[in-house]
Amino acid sequence: MTYNIIRNVRENSIFSFKSLLIAGGVHATIYPEETLIDLNIDVVVIGPGEETILEIVDEFSSRNFSKIKGVCYKQDDSIYRTDERKLKRGLDHLPVIPARHLLPIEDNIMSNRLSNTSLKMTHVMFTQGCPYSCNFCASQQRKMQYRSAWHIQKELIHLIKTYSIEGFAVVGDNFLVNKEKTRNICGIIAGLDLKWSTLSRVDTVEYDILETMYDAGCIEIKFGVESGSDKMLKAMGKNISLDQICNAIKITNSVGIKVKIFLVH
Repeated sequence: MTYNIIRNVRENSIFSFKSLLIAGGVHATIYPEETLIDLNIDVVVIGPGEETILEIVDEFSSRNFSKIKGVCYKQDDSIYRTDERKLKRGLDHLPVIPARHLLPIEDNIMSNRLSNTSLKMTHVMFTQGCPYSCNFCASQQRKMQYRSAWHIQKELIHLIKTYSIEGFAVVGDNFLVNKEKTRNICGIIAGLDLKWSTLSRVDTVEYDILETMYDAGCIEIKFGVESGSDKMLKAMGKNISLDQICNAIKITNSVGIKVKIFLVH
């Protein structure tokens, strides 16, 4: 899919030799140099890119990216990688309302994507980062950043009024790490009559917080299980066990929340 997107961009009438191709995301963060070469990209953003992309745009004319932290770029047939960009504390410095209107509506507002329902839904970022140290993961700074409950509430209300959404999927790897923040956010979601799904580790779920989430409209949790082998889990640095996996699935189902799992192949 990525190769097709890049090809379509290059063949688009708005693309020219002056254009700058920028890539980001999980794969680009783990393999920035390979992404530059394999996809013939100009600049790769490593890690969260909200601030990085603005600095890249500021240097669009000069093409001098050496002072921008968290990028990998090509210049004069050589590849350069700058220092890591440190995460800020919190996410409320970001705009409350993402510019969804700049993208095709079908890329943002979808149906049949939320736990086998036909609900009109979208994706809403709650967190960035992860405090754990799984050795295969792109999130290696071991820090969590959160949006505040009011920040999320304003976006959800906007989505209801503007797009008539009925549900959403949480963007963020570990919504359940901080139970106090989870409860605060569930408190504002509960009054909006929305259905939603989220991601979690199996060792962060407890019955009472699951009940709170269910009452707030949560209908599905996707667990990063990764393997059914205790030996492999240890090798991955997951620090979870098969017993914890089974228990998390059992209590989540008992509350009435559907479970899906991710596995590493």
